[in-house]
Amino acid sequence: MHPVDGGADGDPVADVDDVVHLVADLQSERVLPLVTMRLAQAATGDTDLRAFAETIEGERATGTGNAAAYVARRFGLRDGLDVQSAADVLWTLTAPDIADRLVNRRGWGWDRFHEWSGALMADALLGPAR
Repeated sequence: MHPVDGGADGDPVADVDDVVHLVADLQSERVLPLVTMRLAQAATGDTDLRAFAETIEGERATGTGNAAAYVARRFGLRDGLDVQSAADVLWTLTAPDIADRLVNRRGWGWDRFHEWSGALMADALLGPAR
């Protein structure tokens, strides 16, 4: 279940894992190479590609902000972490280039990447072994 829909089980780690799977769906094997290539090309100064990159990054920021707010409301965040910082952490950890580096460049499978990123996000937002 998508985290903004509200999981019925009340498990914060499972809900954060849902965020990982949502991102994984968006960063599929077919889409990820195109997005990472276009984002890299946007840095060259092409105004259309820059606008495309800004749109993608803005939408990702909105999505991770909503996910962080949901986790905060439903389970609370680790001590010292506010919703905006949690959103920033999720935004960083869901960057397409992280998946590209680990899956495509370092040979991780998608399952390994999902497991690792889910644990990392849960620890970052909720604290270790919650």
